[in-house]
Amino acid sequence: MRISILCVLAALAGCAHQAPPRLPPPPVFDTPALVFNPPPRALYRFVGRVRGIARTSDFVAAARDANDDLRWKAHLLGADLVRIDYVGVPREHGRGAQVLLAGRAYKAIPHP
Repeated sequence: MRISILCVLAALAGCAHQAPPRLPPPPVFDTPALVFNPPPRALYRFVGRVRGIARTSDFVAAARDANDDLRWKAHLLGADLVRIDYVGVPREHGRGAQVLLAGRAYKAIPHP
């Protein structure tokens, strides 16, 4: 008797809890690598300057968003590598957090 009651309760609990709907995975982009040293001229060519800006109340989220913005803009230029020239962080007592990343985008030169 107890086993049948436990089975019914387990079946009801299993039906009451549904798994969340499965979302498709986000698209994967080949975003450029970030470096602080200039790449060799024999291997990379300059394609443009890029800036990533983000403003939010959380410094860590602003830094992450600025990084993503910089990489996305470099990706649109077709860059394989971004040399970081400037990192701007908010003042200690400022309202909100604005992070600025600026750099130069480079594309790899194809070699035969």
